[in-house]
Order: sequence, then C-alpha cells, then structure tokens
Amino acid sequence: MKQKVLKSLMLIAVLLTSNAVWAYTFEVDGIYYNIISSEDLTAEIVPGHSKYTGNLVLPEKVTYNGKTYSVTSIGYETFYYCTGLTSIIIPNSVTSIHGCAFWGCSSLSSIKIPDGITSIGDLTFEGCCSLPIENNVRYADKWAVGVDDKSLSQYTLRDDTKGLVNTFL
Repeated sequence: MKQKVLKSLMLIAVLLTSNAVWAYTFEVDGIYYNIISSEDLTAEIVPGHSKYTGNLVLPEKVTYNGKTYSVTSIGYETFYYCTGLTSIIIPNSVTSIHGCAFWGCSSLSSIKIPDGITSIGDLTFEGCCSLPIENNVRYADKWAVGVDDKSLSQYTLRDDTKGLVNTFL
C-alpha cells in the first residue's frame, strides 16, 4: 500500500515539474490559447504541442466558440526552445510577455515588440543568440536583452532603447 502511494506521489511530482505537459483552452491556426477573462474577452498565447518555426505573425484577436478574444499576453515558456523560429511580430494588443517566453530560440533574429508592452518577464530572451548586437548590447526590437562581453564596465545603449530585460546578468 505504501509503495503504491509513493509511486503515485512520484508520478504527480514528475507531471507537475515536466515542461512537456501543457494545458490550453483552445487552438486556432496552430497557436494555443488560454482564456484570461471571459468577461473582458481576453486570451493569452500559451505553449502547445508543436514547435514554432520560420516567420510567425501573432494575431491581435482570435475567435473561439463564437466569441472574439483580444490577445493580451504571451505566457511563460510559450516559445521555449523553438530553435527554428526566425522572426516574430507581436500585435499591439499584447501588453505583457511572461518569463522564459523565448528561452533558447537560437535562430530568432528579428522580433517586433509593440510600444504598449508594460512588462517582460525574467529570462525571456535567454539563449536568443541570433538577435542583433549593437555596441556589445543584444536587442529584441527596442529592448536591451543581453550583452556580448560581460567583462566590460561600461555599455552604450541606443537612444531608442525602451527598457532592460536581464541585460547585465
């Protein structure tokens, strides 16, 4: 009896810590979503069961069960390790990007982030080594997201830099 309970607890622990198990409410055109608010009709893009590749344009609105939802955020690890993703355009409706959203997207060389973004989570662009570098600073659109040489004591940011996302870690 104790072994059966222990095995069950171990299985639950594995499922809770596994990045391979994701829940989503619906899928449209290969992109996965969770409803944030049925009242406000907002949705979040979340990890699904596919790896995104190539050039991706995210929709501003998506329809599910006869209701049209505004896409307002990109969830935690949504594009995690999508090494074939080369560019992405995020719509103006998105105001937040959660942590590790683009972790390990090593081929991502172009990203359009709307000016209305109010928050970008920790380690969102970790391992995005194809993003452009200017003056030793790596950029995701107007956001400084890393440095090429961490031994320097001074860095020069572009005049249009919107913010820093774990830039100097």
